[in-house]
Amino acid sequence: MTEKLTNKSVVRAKTALYRQRRIALILLIVVALLGVALGLVLFFTSRTAFIDPTDETKYYVAKKDGLYVLMTTDGDVLPTTEGGNYVTAAGTIVYVDKTSGDFSTVAAVLVEDGETIKFDVSDNAYDVLLYPLLERANIAEIRVHNQNGSFAFKRVDYTDPNTKETTAKFVIEDRPDLPVDQTILFATLIYCTGNTRTMLRLDTTRVLELGYAEYGLPEDPATATNYFVITALDGTVHKVLIGDEIPSGDGYFVRYVGRDAVYVLKELTEGDYNGTYKQALLGRVEDYVIPPTASPNMDSNNYFDVTDFKLYHKKETTPFIAFTYTGSITKRQNTFYSSFPYVATGGLSGYSINSYSVDNALYALYTWKPDKVVALGTADTVGDDSLNDWLSDYGLDYDHYAYRFTFTFNKVRDYNTTTRKDVVKLSDQEKHTVLVSEKQEDGLYYVYNICYVYDDKTNDFTKMADGYNMVIGLDESQLLFLFFTTKDWISEDLFTGNIAYMEELYIKIAAGKADQYPQGYERTFTVDNSETFAQLEKEYGAATQVGSDKLAVRDGAGKTLHAKQFKTFYQSLLYTMCSGYSSLSAAQQAAHRATGTEGATLVIRIKYVPREYDEETERFEETGEVIVREYCFYENLTQPRQYYTTVNGEGDFYTISSRVKKIINDVMKLYGTPETDPIKYDSLT
Repeated sequence: MTEKLTNKSVVRAKTALYRQRRIALILLIVVALLGVALGLVLFFTSRTAFIDPTDETKYYVAKKDGLYVLMTTDGDVLPTTEGGNYVTAAGTIVYVDKTSGDFSTVAAVLVEDGETIKFDVSDNAYDVLLYPLLERANIAEIRVHNQNGSFAFKRVDYTDPNTKETTAKFVIEDRPDLPVDQTILFATLIYCTGNTRTMLRLDTTRVLELGYAEYGLPEDPATATNYFVITALDGTVHKVLIGDEIPSGDGYFVRYVGRDAVYVLKELTEGDYNGTYKQALLGRVEDYVIPPTASPNMDSNNYFDVTDFKLYHKKETTPFIAFTYTGSITKRQNTFYSSFPYVATGGLSGYSINSYSVDNALYALYTWKPDKVVALGTADTVGDDSLNDWLSDYGLDYDHYAYRFTFTFNKVRDYNTTTRKDVVKLSDQEKHTVLVSEKQEDGLYYVYNICYVYDDKTNDFTKMADGYNMVIGLDESQLLFLFFTTKDWISEDLFTGNIAYMEELYIKIAAGKADQYPQGYERTFTVDNSETFAQLEKEYGAATQVGSDKLAVRDGAGKTLHAKQFKTFYQSLLYTMCSGYSSLSAAQQAAHRATGTEGATLVIRIKYVPREYDEETERFEETGEVIVREYCFYENLTQPRQYYTTVNGEGDFYTISSRVKKIINDVMKLYGTPETDPIKYDSLT
């Protein structure tokens, strides 16, 4: 019979069980600690220290994943060569037996003085550098001196006016407006001077025996012609003299100032993303500059917005051609200039400019791609006299330049919908003067483009824009507009004004020149289109088109002409063309012009008074401009088929005689009607 358990028996049983569990837990902890301790003992007793003979850095040979490796004191495994040997930070190559852990030094990089080493991942080898590697971020200045002169690139802080972020840029010492950071050649210079990879170090004893001149180096470093000086941000300065190219062409002899040793620096192979040692250190400062276009602010949306363009030929004070932009399409709508984005100014202002030729010229400016920078100007070359002296070396001084043109480029043009006017801020304008030389020996035309922008301090365009003040070389294909003739620049159409804005038409036919008018003919017709404008004002809107529906025409005696007949006569005039250059000599042409209207067979003078719609008055108001064009046609006795033609006293063109005779014949029909005296405006008869 089982004895019944008392409360005391239960308590004793539970206590014994608790003790057993606690003892088991303690035993487990002890075993774990012993395991850790054993692991540590095994780790420390199974690793062997390796001291690098080059820089005395400590490493360990220890097991990892069952194999022996060479690692840092932090436990990082060192990189290996293709053969499986380990490479230390100093470039020492170490062999480690993966099974036994035995190790040995295969090779060590020998360095002297201030030399340093850097592992090159491209060939799994260590390069000996003349001095510690300098990255772009740690460079303050690089100065280069060679047979082309001396130049330096300095690190400057640039603060973006919009983001307010400050970044470092490298600029040319004498031209802080010319950053070179983005050029391939400057990246090459950074590499050549910051990462001085040596192919080898010559035997110094032998060098001293032969002398430095044997390697194209001066005995006295102070007399060196070719050298560079690089300054780190911490003030450390390194100066390296550059000698001859080695016979194989793979590098250059160099000497670090302060050491006797002569090294060979490895040349670079030119590629898409780098230049060569020779280009970077033995070239010109101009090679580091990206040649500018006519304006860095020109793009496909604004290149055409050029006003006050004037082109001069050599030493001429009167422009060969001049034109200006008349405004945005929106602004020109329903104005005298609705069909004329450009108008001729100056001596040829009576002619219509050829918009296609103008666009070709301005597009050429927009797409300028100079072949090279020939020379950089400095602050010393800005004054008139000093600038002229400097430009004389490039055929660009006042006595030798071949072409000169000036223009105003408008970067931004806004249209004010309230005033119906274009708005161009002074701060959005650039004033350019461009000089072009004759073709040079290298086949290029040398060009000097100076640009001024508005200066609030002087309230004038007196501030020289950044990025200019240099001579560039351009291929002829980019300057074809300079060789345009007068006929290329102007439109063949002689008569182009909108009849809606005409106020007066004067016609004179010389006596004895036309059978129809043996005594001659002279009449002034007044044109009134006010009723048409009044009608348009009542219904003005986006679809409104200025016309001449209610045109009224009267002669000097007050007689009213048939409006449609007059408009047809004018349409006939619109078909009159400049047929070509006159065969008359310059002297003969001048003699005709000297006679003015008295010597001309036919004279037609037209006066236009432009109007534009005014939102405030809701009327077509006169703009204040009066346009007068006087056409004179002179007989050419040596070439009867040609009539020498001028507009406002200028021109060297001719109009075919049949067209002139048709105009004279049509004058007889002005008082008729389209039914009784039809005028065929698209015909020569």
